[in-house]
Amino acid sequence: MRQRKALSNRRRQSGFTMPELIVAGFLGAMALVSAYVLFIAGSKQYYVQEQIVQMQEGMRFALEYMKTDLSNAGRLSVVNAIGGVGGGAENTRDPQFCQMRNGLQAVQLFEDDDDVPSVLSRHGNDLSPDRLRLLSDATGAVPLSVSRVNGRRIYLGSNLRQRTDEARRMVASETAFVSIFKPGYYLFVASASGFSDMVPIDAVTFDTNGPYVELSDALCPLSGGGSMAADCFGGNCLAAPVQLVEYAIVEDPEDEEKTNLVRRIMDARLPAEALPSTDLVISEYAVDFQVWGMYDTRPTFALAGAQPSIPEDEEPTDDVGNIESDLESSVMNARPQRLRALNLMLAIRSPREDETFLVAPDIRLVPEDRLPADRTWFELNERDGSGFARVVTMRADVETPNLYRGQP
Repeated sequence: MRQRKALSNRRRQSGFTMPELIVAGFLGAMALVSAYVLFIAGSKQYYVQEQIVQMQEGMRFALEYMKTDLSNAGRLSVVNAIGGVGGGAENTRDPQFCQMRNGLQAVQLFEDDDDVPSVLSRHGNDLSPDRLRLLSDATGAVPLSVSRVNGRRIYLGSNLRQRTDEARRMVASETAFVSIFKPGYYLFVASASGFSDMVPIDAVTFDTNGPYVELSDALCPLSGGGSMAADCFGGNCLAAPVQLVEYAIVEDPEDEEKTNLVRRIMDARLPAEALPSTDLVISEYAVDFQVWGMYDTRPTFALAGAQPSIPEDEEPTDDVGNIESDLESSVMNARPQRLRALNLMLAIRSPREDETFLVAPDIRLVPEDRLPADRTWFELNERDGSGFARVVTMRADVETPNLYRGQP
């Protein structure tokens, strides 16, 4: 009896057998591995979604920034064309604007530009972003009264000579004045009789008797005799600074594989090719930028009171407006006075490759068949089957009331 009791006690005190431990360890390891795999997969999915959200937020900021500039384009400046469409020339120059200033217009589009960062064309990316240049009012529609003109010096008058509270505050504060009137901007001057001119600003001075600017050239002589200087006598002219702004995708100075969408204020005194050394980056990792327009298509013989004709864009996913042409720039540059709205498309890529893209979805398509709004990938390196970054695109429309003149 005593032996059977001791044996029973030993059995109750014994642990798991080796097979039981092996099975339990295996099941525990499987559970841990499954939890780890689910955690990694969830983390990757969360990172991808967070990255897409950040890219979309960055694009919204950039597009809103551009929409503000485009809404101001053409205000307190000139809207002139620089060419014809389809072989036919349109005379869209303002007859009361200085005829000596050639090549000035409120908006100018450059397509198939040679100055494209190399990373956008190599690796099979085959991207050619647009460049957009525009004249944008820098005052917020607050022109100042001109008190007198002395050669190339334009006196903008004291407090008492200004017509609005905003204008009076601008000429009363040196800080406010020199932050808006800057060398390298244009000065747009319009007289009470309707004549106007736009000349680059050389220097800005805030004097106790009132601020003044010095121009790089004298105001234009009037075609019928006389001068703008005489036309402005007695405060009959208004003046406003106008920025020459350009939006372009350029290579990052610190990383040749990275491109950014920048806003640059160009110096109106320099040739167009002499770009400034500093740019304002409004969207990092931008890889494509396309612009197209919606136009009034009234015939040239339409009566002044005729209702505008604005046909729908037959293919809204492309980068061509509602006037068919080989190049959108040929239409926009020749008919800026007919622009009713601009369409913008911006594409940016993820900073790093997306591991889920083992092969780019539409890489076998020829570049002409890859619509900008449908493209989802960007190749970062030359390794086959890897190195594809994710691309997100966004579109925006903006009305351009200051460009539209309602002229045939």
